[in-house]
Amino acid sequence: MRPPREQLDARVFPGWLEAIAIGIASRVFSVAFLVGAWALHWPPVGWASFDNPFVIWDGSWYTFIAANGYHAGAVVPSQYGPGLHDFAFFPAWPMLLRALSLGNQLPMDVVAPLAANVLFLVATIPIFAVLERVGGRTFARWGLALFAFSPAGYVYSLAYSEPLYLVLAGLFFLAVGRQATAARTRSTVGAVIFAAGTQLVRVTGAALAFASLPDLLRSQTRPRGLLVIGACIAAFAAWWLWIANLTGDFWGYLLGTPSWFLNQRPTPIATGIASFFDPGLSLWWTSAIAIGLIVVLTLGTRWLWRQGEMRLALFSLACIASTMLDTQTTMPRLASIAFPAFAGLAAILPSDRWRWAALLGFAGLQGYYAANVVQRLVVP
Repeated sequence: MRPPREQLDARVFPGWLEAIAIGIASRVFSVAFLVGAWALHWPPVGWASFDNPFVIWDGSWYTFIAANGYHAGAVVPSQYGPGLHDFAFFPAWPMLLRALSLGNQLPMDVVAPLAANVLFLVATIPIFAVLERVGGRTFARWGLALFAFSPAGYVYSLAYSEPLYLVLAGLFFLAVGRQATAARTRSTVGAVIFAAGTQLVRVTGAALAFASLPDLLRSQTRPRGLLVIGACIAAFAAWWLWIANLTGDFWGYLLGTPSWFLNQRPTPIATGIASFFDPGLSLWWTSAIAIGLIVVLTLGTRWLWRQGEMRLALFSLACIASTMLDTQTTMPRLASIAFPAFAGLAAILPSDRWRWAALLGFAGLQGYYAANVVQRLVVP
C-alpha cells in the first residue's frame, strides 16, 4: 500500500504529467548547454563549429541516411580499411525521420532534433510507469530525474536514435509487467513487437532478449520469453540479410560497425577497458566519468536484482556490458540507456540530500560533457 503522501501525489499530479515535467526540465537544461557552447565556441579548441548543434557526430549520419538511403559502398573512404559504411547505423530511426520529413520535403536538420526531443518526452511516460510499479512514486521520480540529467543525457536532444529506443524499451517493460490473465496475450504480442522494433533501432536491442531470460524459467512466461528472444534474433537476422543483399556479400554487416574500430587506421582503435589507458584517444576526465558511471550503475543494478526485478536488472547489466565494446568516450552514452539502474541508484542513496547531490553532480557533468562534444573535443 502506498504511503498517504504518495496517494495524494497520485491524485493531484498524474504520473504521466510528472514524468513529462521532469522530461521538459531536462531537455531545457540540455538544449541550453548545447546551444550555449555552440554559440559561444566554448571551450575553444580550434575546431570548426558544426552548422547545427543538434545534428552532430552520429546525428549527421542518421540525417544523411534518412535523406539519401543506404549505400553498398563506403560513404567515407579510408586508406587503411574498407572505409565507413552508412549501414553501421540501424534502419528504424532513419526510416522514421524520412517519414516525418515527408520524404525529405521538410528540413531534416530541423525534423530530426525536434523528433528526438519529443520522443524523449514520450519515453518518460512508460519509464516513469515502470519505475513507479516497482517502487512507488518517489522511487520513479528520483529514478527518472537521475536518468534524464545523467552525464550523457544531452544525447537525448541530439538527432540520435536513443529516444526512439527508450520509447520502445519502456513500452516493452510496461507490457511484460502486466499480470492479469486476460491481458496476457495482448502483453505478449506487444512485448514481441516492441522488442523487434527496438532491435531495429540499435544493436543494443539485444538487451531486451537478455532481459527475457528469466521468463524461460517459468512455464507460464516461457512462451513469451521464447517469442521475445526469437523476435530480437529475427529482426537482427533480417537486417543482416538486407545488408548482404545490398552489398552482395553475406558478411557485409561486418563492414559496418565492427570495421569502424578494427581497421580504419594503421593499428586498431583501443576499445573497452583498453581505451581507458590509450593516451592517443582519451582525456583523463572522460575516463573518470565512464568508470564512475559504470560503477554507480552497477550498484543500482545490484539493488534491482536483490529486489527480484530480474528483467530490469538484466537489461541494465546488458546495457552496461555493451560499453565494453566501444571506446571510453562513448561509454557514458551507452551505459546511460540503462534507465532502471538510475532508479536503483536513487534507492540506495541514504536520503534526499544525497539524491539532490547526485542529481546536481550529474547535471554539472552533463553540461561540461555536452560543451566538449559540441566543440568536437569529445566524441559522444
